[in-house]
Amino acid sequence: MTLALRLQRHGRKNRPFYHIVAADIRNPRDGRFKEKLGYYNPTCEPSVIEIDSDRLQYHYGNGARISNTVKNLARIKKIPLTRGQQQPTQPTMQELVEEPASNAPTEEQVTTPTEQQT
Repeated sequence: MTLALRLQRHGRKNRPFYHIVAADIRNPRDGRFKEKLGYYNPTCEPSVIEIDSDRLQYHYGNGARISNTVKNLARIKKIPLTRGQQQPTQPTMQELVEEPASNAPTEEQVTTPTEQQT
């Protein structure tokens, strides 16, 4: 079952109101959906956008298709969209050797015993 992240239109004539849903791509636009992720009200000034970013990222990361409008709404809300689970990379041995220790004293902080006596 392939999911699509898309808008579902509600509201009366000339007064649109949209739900942002995760739905099977075979279902009609205003048909059955798996999960409601938020809403978009373009009639207010300014437009009201409410999105559950964790659930949107979860479905998108697991391969759900996303409509252009939902992608633009996520961009407006500054929600990062990345595919799959990205593992943090381990630093290589060369990077570890080249990095100076951040908590080691610098040459200016190290004093010799003769400097301390005077």
